[in-house]
Formats: sequence, C-alpha cells, structure tokens
Amino acid sequence: MFGYSDGKSSFKTQFIDNLAMFDKLDIEDIDDDLIIIGYSLGSTFAADLAVIKRPDKLILLSPVSDVSDMLKHYKKQFLSGGKFILRPFIGLTAPDYLLHISNIEKVKQYSNDLLILHAKDDEDLPYKMGLKLFENSISTNKKLLTIKKGGHSAAFETENLEAVVRWFKNGL
Repeated sequence: MFGYSDGKSSFKTQFIDNLAMFDKLDIEDIDDDLIIIGYSLGSTFAADLAVIKRPDKLILLSPVSDVSDMLKHYKKQFLSGGKFILRPFIGLTAPDYLLHISNIEKVKQYSNDLLILHAKDDEDLPYKMGLKLFENSISTNKKLLTIKKGGHSAAFETENLEAVVRWFKNGL
C-alpha cells in the first residue's frame, strides 16, 4: 500500500492495508466464489479479512492459532534439550497488539466454507494449531486436510495444491 508514500509498513498496519486493498478491488460484479487464502502468519490477515468481508470460502494453509500459542511453541523449541531448565526464567513477549491476534477468535466468527491444510510434521507452526482452529470453527462446511509429511510448506507440494483446487471447485 505504501509504495512511494511517506507511510510506514508494519505488521500492525497490514490489517488496515489489506482492507483498503480489498475495497479497491471491483469484485461486486464477479459471479465466481470469492476465496481468501492465508499462509502461515499471513493466515491472521486472511482470517481477519474474512470476518469483515465474508468471502464464500476461506483457506488457511499451515496457519497459526494465535500469537500466545506461537510464543509458547517458540519458547519450547528454542529452549529444548538441556536448556529446558531455563524455560521458567525466559519470557518471550510481543507488543500488546500482537498478543491479541487470534485466529481462534476469527474462526469462531466465520461461518462460510473453511479449509485448513496443515502437515503433521510442521515444526514452524505445529499441526495442533491447525487442529485447534478446526475444532473452534463455527463453519458448518469445514474440512481439515491433514498432510503426513511436508513440513511448513506442505501446502505448496503439487498434490496438496491439487487437493485445495479440487476443494474449492467441488466443495467439501
């Protein structure tokens, strides 16, 4: 959004920028389903936009459940092995506005079609985050596509992309 302007891009302003960009698109005359897709930490922007704009379908690829879960995961990951003794003394934190970001709260407000794709061996944002979103979703037409292997970028493997395309062409 900022291009040649004097504005400063940040995680905090990205939510506003996404909404402004969406509003600039002329999509009211499009007959096809409106689909919003978010990957990894970008799933927070997609879910936020979906709650506001109510697309026909929301696809979350290797999503984060919420920032507090993410910080707990990274603390555990960084302090693994013999360093686990230090865990009670190390605090990972983030600015207040980040701590309130929760895809869990967003999927509790989004009722249209939802697809979550997550790999069991994702070490960046664990599978349990995608499962948590699925379990908290109020969508009556939802699917959790579980991938056994592929890590955090499993969504971009050809067969997994094809499964996503089949889902939004044929529904659940």
